Amino acid sequence: MDTSASELPPLLPPELPTTPEFRKAGFSRRVGAFLIDSILLGIVGWILGFFFADAFMRMAGWERAIGFAVASLYFVPLNSRFGRGQTVGKRALGIRVVSKTGATLGFPRSLARSAVLMVPYFLNGAPIPMEVLKLGGGLVFSEAVFGLGLSIVYLIAVNARTRQSLHDLVVGSYVVRVGSETADKPRTWTGHYVVVGLILIAAGVLPTLGAKLLAKWLPQEVLTAYEAIQREPEVTSAQVMTGQTVFWDSAKGQRLVTGVTVNVRLNRRIENHDEEANKFVRILLAKYPEAATKDSISVTLSEGYDLGIASWFFRQGFNYSPQQWWERIGSAAPAP
Repeated sequence: MDTSASELPPLLPPELPTTPEFRKAGFSRRVGAFLIDSILLGIVGWILGFFFADAFMRMAGWERAIGFAVASLYFVPLNSRFGRGQTVGKRALGIRVVSKTGATLGFPRSLARSAVLMVPYFLNGAPIPMEVLKLGGGLVFSEAVFGLGLSIVYLIAVNARTRQSLHDLVVGSYVVRVGSETADKPRTWTGHYVVVGLILIAAGVLPTLGAKLLAKWLPQEVLTAYEAIQREPEVTSAQVMTGQTVFWDSAKGQRLVTGVTVNVRLNRRIENHDEEANKFVRILLAKYPEAATKDSISVTLSEGYDLGIASWFFRQGFNYSPQQWWERIGSAAPAP
């Protein structure tokens, strides 16, 4: 039976592929994924610390390099093509790291991305020798820790258009919702680059000014006491601070209390904490005699380690008047 051409169904135009909508990973999803990843890394760090706590303590602050290595072994491959751009946390929250074209990152780009993100965190608190800091290392350290670190925090909090932080901008990556990998991606507002530049400039200038102001504000004897305590072989890091506090006494009214605080982190376990505290007070009183005129001298001893992904510390504090310290250390107070 013949069918006329007028009775044939009309030809429809072919359907064109639709471009998916860009859906960035929001702040809450990225933070949630990071928390999940941090918990997993913390478990690994706790297990390592259980077996190697004493070895980490002897690393005297550089044990964070171990944490950096563990975190790199986790983040670099999983955020790359090898892990399809997803750590465990990202997979749980339905987000992925991709390039501008939607492809997952190669290993070198993932490594550079992780380094920019992690170096400021894991380098913070590193026991850089004073000689290195004075020879220009202080500028490099300040830029790496404060310049990069503050830039990362600023962009994560403020860059709402793309949610790219500094480590994303450096390698051209985006963190997107699964299903929108190939969508057209917007650019980060130019003003954010200006702010990051100002942060980097401030990170190079402010620490130098702060060090000069601190040197003028602190008595030279306090700095001398700090340097003497820092040179002790069992000391990883030390702080010596002076201050005053205003108390209100119902009987005597307003009262000003002055004191000196000594915080010491040790690189090994100490059997006799009392004798160790007495030792540091002897050094303090020898290098900073004015400490004997204060109302109190406080010493806190810390034993432990900090991997960056997990930490453990045992702290013991001692707080006595100068006269009580003289009695503890078995010496007579100097005549007024």
